[in-house]
Amino acid sequence: MKEDSKLPEESINSPLAHISHVAPTAQVLRTLELGIISIVHYGLNTYEDTEWGYGNASPTLFNPPELDAAQWMAAAKAGEIKRMVFVCKHHDGFCLWPSPLNKDYTIANTPWKNGRGDLVKEVRDAALAAGIEFGAYLSPWDRHQASYATPAYVDYYHAQWDELMTYYGPITEIWLDGANGGDGWYGGNPGKRTLPCIAWDYYQMPRLLSNLHDRYPEAINFGGKTPYSMMWPGNEKGFVPDEYPYGNETMYWPPECDTPLRHKWFWHKTDTPKSLEELIVCYFSSVGRGGILNLGLAPTTDGLLDEQDVERLAEFGAFVRAFNASDVASGLPWQQSETAEGIEYALHLPAPVPFNALDFREDLTQGMRIRNWRLLADGVEVTSGTLAGFRRIALFDTVAPREVKLVVACPACCASAKQQSPVTRITLRNRPQR
Repeated sequence: MKEDSKLPEESINSPLAHISHVAPTAQVLRTLELGIISIVHYGLNTYEDTEWGYGNASPTLFNPPELDAAQWMAAAKAGEIKRMVFVCKHHDGFCLWPSPLNKDYTIANTPWKNGRGDLVKEVRDAALAAGIEFGAYLSPWDRHQASYATPAYVDYYHAQWDELMTYYGPITEIWLDGANGGDGWYGGNPGKRTLPCIAWDYYQMPRLLSNLHDRYPEAINFGGKTPYSMMWPGNEKGFVPDEYPYGNETMYWPPECDTPLRHKWFWHKTDTPKSLEELIVCYFSSVGRGGILNLGLAPTTDGLLDEQDVERLAEFGAFVRAFNASDVASGLPWQQSETAEGIEYALHLPAPVPFNALDFREDLTQGMRIRNWRLLADGVEVTSGTLAGFRRIALFDTVAPREVKLVVACPACCASAKQQSPVTRITLRNRPQR
């Protein structure tokens, strides 16, 4: 993962350019329902004050005095995080579980709990106890292993995934990182390793993904390009760019927008969490554009989440809950009709009601069919856009009309609008004061 940079706030309402005519699978839809998930980076890098370890740091560095995975989960839950993907091994090759396949570079080689600890198990158990789903990240690149970039390493990599899937389930998501090859320690032979072929073929990814699907049919993968995949949006700023394609001719791939809560993926003493305003922009620019937000958490050298992070997660979660609870027209019916422009949804309010956000969802059983849409308040256009998708949130200055209309252009469905509405939910909301 690369360093984060500031998110452009104008991305929230900017137009989306591409469309997918393929319906998402049930596994993908279930993940989209989560809205916010997390990926946790922790390990020797935390103690070396680095992002990418070289693969030669001593395991004796790892000895957190207060490690408490339950504290991580309580903070995550307050932040509306529904799934936690744990980085079981980063690029340095250090394993946070006592893998029998690795005799010299795992949690068993540390002084923590006298070498008898199993952090992957602790995190998995704490997540499930808190009602949070568990996912796993295992770096394909391994800067410690002497066999990296040879056929023997592929066997090692798949065998480690087998361990995680067998002993640390249920796994609801596996994360496939794109960092592959380069400088490393490589078993005491430092230098640069280059893969003999493209990463997808070298790691035999189809076999790995097939194994995951066989063991956990309801699970999804990040970056796998299968019908059960979430995909990287092309940045680590937490937003869906205008050009994101949402899939290809045969598969629907919604974006999983990853960004650290702080400004780096691992904890650093001089780093600070993003502001609440930055996180809110990330939320509306990811969840509000048909994807999910993956917020990176990083425990400290003590083994706890920093109190600043705990407080920021609580503030962010409170905002998200308040926004999603807002519904100024709850219980009032929307009237659907077909016009020359497209399909119109009209709402007549008994009195002027103020609101400043539109939140609607497209019926994706036949893929993304809406080409553009606009919102009218007492006949005046308030906001407009192109695609809709699983969830589209648009923000604007507060209006207080008596009549509201959402007009969508959907050439593929206008002829049968009365049989199947392209929009399944429309909500008018207010952003919480802060």
